[in-house]
Amino acid sequence: MKNILQKLKRVPAFLVSVTLICGALAGCSRKSEGINAAPVELSIVCANNSHGITLDPQTDYCAGVSVSMGVCETLFRLDNDTLKLEPHLASGYRQRNDYTWEITIREGISFTNGNPLTAEAVKSALEYSLTGIDRMASMLDIASINAEGQMLIIKTNTPVATLPSIFTDVSTLIYDTAAGSDYARQIIGTGPYILERMDDDGNCELSKNENYWQGEPAADIVHTKWITDGNAKALALQSGEIDYTVISSADLPLFENNGDYEITGYDSDRAYFLFLNPEETFTADDALRRTLCYSIDRDSYITSLFNGSGAKTTACFPAWSGFSDGILAEEYDMEKAKKIFADNGYQDTNGDGNLEKDGQEVFLTIMTYSGNAEFPVLCEVIQNQLAALGIRSEIVVSDSIVSDLKEGNWNIATYGYNTLSMGDSYNFLKPVFYTDASSNFTNFSNPKVDELLDEMKITSDFEKRKELSIEIQKHIFEADEHIFILHLKQYLVVRKGIENVKQNRGNSFDFWKVTKTQ
Repeated sequence: MKNILQKLKRVPAFLVSVTLICGALAGCSRKSEGINAAPVELSIVCANNSHGITLDPQTDYCAGVSVSMGVCETLFRLDNDTLKLEPHLASGYRQRNDYTWEITIREGISFTNGNPLTAEAVKSALEYSLTGIDRMASMLDIASINAEGQMLIIKTNTPVATLPSIFTDVSTLIYDTAAGSDYARQIIGTGPYILERMDDDGNCELSKNENYWQGEPAADIVHTKWITDGNAKALALQSGEIDYTVISSADLPLFENNGDYEITGYDSDRAYFLFLNPEETFTADDALRRTLCYSIDRDSYITSLFNGSGAKTTACFPAWSGFSDGILAEEYDMEKAKKIFADNGYQDTNGDGNLEKDGQEVFLTIMTYSGNAEFPVLCEVIQNQLAALGIRSEIVVSDSIVSDLKEGNWNIATYGYNTLSMGDSYNFLKPVFYTDASSNFTNFSNPKVDELLDEMKITSDFEKRKELSIEIQKHIFEADEHIFILHLKQYLVVRKGIENVKQNRGNSFDFWKVTKTQ
């Protein structure tokens, strides 16, 4: 059966309505007879609010939209449950030495325009994308890419032990560069669906790739909506405009106790935590930072602020990942916090309810940002708890949180971070805890941590990397510069009659199997 939308394009305009009417009637008849049922159509959200509306693979964080639509794919993928690496468009890989990798491109796959998937095609796609995505170019540190038949040979400037895992990132998607270079509204991949058109608002129509290399896609037509606002997504799901989406806990009551929806809650790798600045007045004191670690009531925050939509943590990584096994930091204990203050010379000498140290009243700046709706409220709760300890504070809401954190004029700061990007802890630990790294806002520096991170950089064994991750965290939490609160719980809500939708912790969700039964 030829592509439905392509077929309609060839039909003269005055016959289109007749074709549709007759097809619908015939479809009803065939459906009742159990043969050739009416086309299955899905409506989903595919959008990213980091940039404008574009599919250009050189635009970081927008490039992945074509992957989530099922148009493009990556060389490797991650198992959703174990985060183990699996081959995808690549059939396998071999590391020749510390600097050279061979990646075998799977035989018999074609782009949806019929062009074969070759190592040369993969090379061309990667070279274009990495030119525009500094984040990925830095991680891969590629010296050269060469193609020999179906073999891709990659040489790096430095050892990159997790190179195959990096190729699970949606920004390393594979597409046909020979088909054209205007990717803003059109891109051709190997995926289960073909992008037919994209309007000025980012909404797309896609049709089934009947020659998909993994099998026949379950849906015939896919409509995607460019919706970036979380509340708007929930309303679109409620109205029937889309068939499923991930929502926040705030919108959960719209769908609970309603038989028209199936809800799956799962712990994500996104952590909410606090930075404690060891270079600012007051929090430069180890005793004060340790007191703050005992002052954070994670259980009450999750219950009252996040509506139960979080898994409590005192470590960097979610419990299901295995990257933080056995890591425990300070739990909430206000009596212990008060004792640390008393033992270290913090006292209220003038009876005004506020503590002083060495004759100076303690006053802290709490920095947050408005991009996360819960953070300003969280700061207000922390402010009240500090007041109960005798510490005055002010809340500053930043419009440019990264720049302001680097300036250093703060004591406590809230932050959110995906801690297991590409299924590995190194992608969080290195930028946050390595000396002088990009997101090391407390200027944390520990020679042993740097040494262990250097070892991780050249260690490819998955279980060994877990051991190194755990050892690194032991050193991190000795400094009392970071307080981890929770890993965010996400909610996948699926309309009744939509089947085979699963939560997506990696990039291994088999979108091509999703179908509609009614």
